[in-house]
Amino acid sequence: MAVLADTSCWIEYFHPNGAREVKVKLRDAIALDRVAVCGPVVCEVLRGAGQADRKRIQSALAGQLHLSQEDADWLEVARTLGDLQKKGLQPPILDVLVSVMANRHAATLWHFGDRHFAPIGRILGLEIVDLKR
Repeated sequence: MAVLADTSCWIEYFHPNGAREVKVKLRDAIALDRVAVCGPVVCEVLRGAGQADRKRIQSALAGQLHLSQEDADWLEVARTLGDLQKKGLQPPILDVLVSVMANRHAATLWHFGDRHFAPIGRILGLEIVDLKR
């Protein structure tokens, strides 16, 4: 089964002082060809990367399985956002999109301490792992 690593994991992975447990888990999953990325994650990671590191990071991300986005994903994002809003929650749209994509591709979503993913996962029935725990 593939693992879709959220931006929060990649930030830890690429940061020189990032969380060791994330670095080890991602490195091990990468060695097994289990790690996936998607357009929104790549965009967020590269947006925060310094110019000197951008090519190295882009190359590392390009080597992972890429999950495609479909137009229907946005309809699922809208439905999920509506369900979350009824519960008084307003997570970032990109977090919901990443979750929807993971769900459609039957991938487990890994993140590092992002509080938005747990309620999204409950709505979608998505397996989510917080690597900060």
